[in-house]
Amino acid sequence: MVSRVSLIRRGLIPAEGQVFVYTLSSLDLITADPEVTVEKLHCVYDHALEHMQMAVKQGKSVNLLGVSLGNVLSIRLAGQARTKIINLISIIGGGQLGVVVLG
Repeated sequence: MVSRVSLIRRGLIPAEGQVFVYTLSSLDLITADPEVTVEKLHCVYDHALEHMQMAVKQGKSVNLLGVSLGNVLSIRLAGQARTKIINLISIIGGGQLGVVVLG
């Protein structure tokens, strides 16, 4: 999950089990140079992909939640999972749009 809103973390993330939370600030991530922005996204993505692949090898189920900018990473991770994603939840703020995709 990628979110900087602690309320979302308290309400949507299971209290038990292994959970990886990636918190991003668009102010720190997005720059005037698109190549630098993509490089920063790749850094977070690569780390998240490594954790997800380890979880899959251990036989754990995978659920992904993307909030706002985090949708970029969660949707890309779902495409690279090579396993069934139990739930892929996408929350889009601001635009008052929301999409929930259940596996």
